[in-house]
Formats: sequence, C-alpha cells, structure tokens
Amino acid sequence: MTRHSAIVCAAALCVLVVLGGCRPADVPLAYRYQPGTTYLYADTVRTNQTQEMMGQEMKITSVNMSRSRMVGESVTADGAMVMLTSLDSMVVDTKSPMRDTVMVVKEVMGKKARTTIAPGGAVTKSPMRDTVMVVKEVMGKKARTTIAPGGAVLSRVAIDTIALGNLMMRGIGMRETIRLHRLSEKPVALDSTWKSYAIDSVDMMGGKLITHTKMEYVVKGKPVVGDRSCLDIGFNGEIGMEGKGSMMGMEFFMEGKGKTAGNFLFDPAQGVMVQDNSVVDTDLTAAVTGQQNMTIPISTNVRTTHRLLSIEKVSK
Repeated sequence: MTRHSAIVCAAALCVLVVLGGCRPADVPLAYRYQPGTTYLYADTVRTNQTQEMMGQEMKITSVNMSRSRMVGESVTADGAMVMLTSLDSMVVDTKSPMRDTVMVVKEVMGKKARTTIAPGGAVTKSPMRDTVMVVKEVMGKKARTTIAPGGAVLSRVAIDTIALGNLMMRGIGMRETIRLHRLSEKPVALDSTWKSYAIDSVDMMGGKLITHTKMEYVVKGKPVVGDRSCLDIGFNGEIGMEGKGSMMGMEFFMEGKGKTAGNFLFDPAQGVMVQDNSVVDTDLTAAVTGQQNMTIPISTNVRTTHRLLSIEKVSK
C-alpha cells in the first residue's frame, strides 16, 4: 500500500468512526401535547375475571368502550404539560352469575327519548333496554393532570366533583383518562432498549390499591400510519400490588402480582401517542375480616386498545 493510499484509508476510517458516533438515525422521545389543542381517544377494554368465594367459583366478563379527551392548558418552563382530561362517553357491558348489565355513560343533558307508557305504568316502547342504566354524573367532569415530557404524572387534581352516592364513577372522575408510557431519556434508534419503574395508586373499596410496575421497552420498527411516521415500541413488565380498604363494616387486605406485554405507536415529530395495545394478567388475593372472615383469590385478564381519533384546535 502506498503512503497516499494509507492516508486515504485512515481518513475514511476516521469519517466512519465519527459518523458512527453521531448515529444520525437516533430520535429523541418526548410528549409534546400542545396548549389550546384537543386530543380525542377511543378505548376498548375487555376483561375476564375469575373469583373464588366460599368454595364457589364466579366468572365475570366485561367490555368497556369509551371516548375521552385531553385538552392542553399550558406548558411549564421545564416542558411539563398541564392537561384537562374528561370522558365524553362510555358503554360498559358486564356479564356475571348474578346479572347481566349494560351501563351506558354519556352526555345526556338535553338529549330526548320517546318512550310509550301504558296506563298501568308498563313501558311498551322505549329506545333503551330495561337492563340499561344511564349514569351522567361523570360525563364532562374534568381533572387537571400535569405530565412530564417523559410520561411521568407529576400531579393530578379533580376540578369537578361527582355525586358521593356513586363510588365507582367518583373513582373514574378522580383519575386521568389517558395513561402514558415512560419514554427513553436518551434518543433511540431501531432495537434501542430502556427500562422504567413506577409506583401508582387507585382508590378501591374505601382504601387504596398501590401498584409497583417494572417495564422494559424496545424499538421494534418504524411504521407509517396514515401520514405519521411512527415508532413501534414493544414492552413487557412485572406488576406488584398491595392495598387495603373497608366497606360495609368489613376490612379488605389485598396483595398480588401480574405481568403485562404489548406495543404502542408513538409519533416522535408531534410527541403524541397514536395507539397502545396491551394485555395484563394478574393474580390477586383479597383477605376479608369482620363479620365474616374469608380469602378471595381473583385472577384477571385485561386486553386494552387505546387509539388516537383526532387532534383539533380549541375554538375560542
């Protein structure tokens, strides 16, 4: 090799090293929900649960379909997003040995229905089945949630109160309706991986259920969805649960564990979640003390699809 050729090869090698260090394919990840913008999402949650109580096995299935919105209110100096979240509609179809129930939760104020009632009080014609319950307390009730660019919930405050008589609906209203994955703190490329750990709590039966979640993420691909260039990010994780509560004079103590897996599509250019598909399997044991002592094993499988419907500017 001539001296000239050696110099050229050395220079080429240096260029390759520099380019490799830059990794121009790396993409920074951050949520960037904008003030004055409404993000509409559709969710479908399918749940299969098996409980054993006093030697009797009980299976419960439900399908929950809802639409929710996030409205950007402001962005802090460090990039945290203050969002107003609320539910637009919800339909819950539950089947259990005790009864089959369809619960429709939607905006009903001012909505009309034509019902025919016999002189004796019988409903002879109605647009809704007898098993349908209309619950309007939670619709449009807002919560203010502050979210870090990486996805951590920094604070959550209920703005609108919900009737005390409906404990389940009040619990829904106190939570943000959008759950976000934790993003990598470093720019990512294909096959990039990262981990996260989070502690959260949910109001349940007069107490709280605390969850500890360890997650692992990997960038699986870069699909184009509509006009969006997305990242397809796979995930799996382990969940630990513990909590206690009280109801009707009885104390509840809960402990369990679970696993989750799935994938989500993220638009790094706009900083928004496009779609999230997940499966969660948990085994929980509830110990009840009080008038009657018992242990209730509960196994649950939950399949969730979370999908972005539209992004709209808020009209002033």
